[in-house]
Amino acid sequence: MNKKKSFYPWIIMVCCFIIQGLSVGLVFNSRGQFLVPVSESLGLKLKDLTMYTLFMGVASFAFMPFAGKLIRKIDVRIATGGSLVLFAVSSIIFSLSKGLTGFFIGGALSGLAMPLGYTLTIPLILDNWFIEKKGLVFGIVSSASGIFAAIANPLLAGIIEKFGWQWGYILQAAIFLVITVPIAVFVLRMHPDDKGLEPYGYDSSKGIIDRGEHSYTGVPAKTAVKSLTFIMITITGIIVGVSATFSQMLQGYIMSLGKSAVFAASMVSISMIGNVFCKLLLGAISDKSGTDKALYFGIVMSIVSFVMLYFNKIAPLMYAGSFISGMVAALYAGIFPITIKDLFGGREYGTIFSYFSMAISFSSIFGLNIYGNILDIFGGYIPALAISEAGLLLALLTAVIAYRSKKKLIITTEEPEI
Repeated sequence: MNKKKSFYPWIIMVCCFIIQGLSVGLVFNSRGQFLVPVSESLGLKLKDLTMYTLFMGVASFAFMPFAGKLIRKIDVRIATGGSLVLFAVSSIIFSLSKGLTGFFIGGALSGLAMPLGYTLTIPLILDNWFIEKKGLVFGIVSSASGIFAAIANPLLAGIIEKFGWQWGYILQAAIFLVITVPIAVFVLRMHPDDKGLEPYGYDSSKGIIDRGEHSYTGVPAKTAVKSLTFIMITITGIIVGVSATFSQMLQGYIMSLGKSAVFAASMVSISMIGNVFCKLLLGAISDKSGTDKALYFGIVMSIVSFVMLYFNKIAPLMYAGSFISGMVAALYAGIFPITIKDLFGGREYGTIFSYFSMAISFSSIFGLNIYGNILDIFGGYIPALAISEAGLLLALLTAVIAYRSKKKLIITTEEPEI
């Protein structure tokens, strides 16, 4: 039976855009608005309060491999919808907390919600619904976190200042329950088949094997995770993940150069705008020239951005460096999901990507701590920039090795066991 084509893949993209934007932009990229008001209100030390992110990371890390298997067995509407409800519950727990215990529990629940809420499911959904323009679509969806964060931060700041931090968390919970949960339950589908449709860009002349939901061509997960290709691309991911956290130190670095807080803040804003642009650019390069070229280009430009930040007396270079520094986060969020599919195929993409995500999940959590230790040891930001450049050069090397070793992988077309 010939399945009809429709606009529904783009509706799926918009839904993923909203879920990604609210999950990351509203919750994770806006959590800094709560730290000082909560610590002052409850009489907590800031370093103790921020420990809740460790509980979040551990919970996400521990659940990721189970999520990779679970998503193949249950309806994505239940998996994602339930996880988004869990995000709302964690925000309600935060709002009711009187001490660290509540934040640790809420952090752990948020970590459990991450894999099936957006980290794992959104790349899988987009991969199934798009054959053409996949890179651009991933770029658009991953850019949602920065766009929503730009809106959510001032909104939450105003709510917290006027009504208190508890109402900020209640607002988060309400938004999840009113917007994201209905989208997940009533609109999302894992496969075009679920609605009798074709993926965007599907060409019947190329055969059924090219279709995301039926493609069993690829490397078995057990083989993939032991391969040189997986080890090399995981090292690349870890280095890029750590480097991406430098953006949180950008304002401090620029102010350490004697620049005003206003100038430093403008550099941070430029970096956020650059992050959105770089995600779209890398997606377009991936579609036009290949995912490997997009990965190499992104790493090289990330190195260039760190070099530009040295030139603190040349304002145009500082602006350009801040803008291009968004490339690191663009790699982390926009290109790696496509890279894993490109390297290992679609046979057990979800399982392999879950292992990859599990391996690099701590890089973004501990990256800031790594940079903090570098600052303590060397007493300045310049060594941190130099170490970042050296690390990214290593990441470029491991990325090249990952792709060159791809030809040694054993491809199969057998249906994986569930």
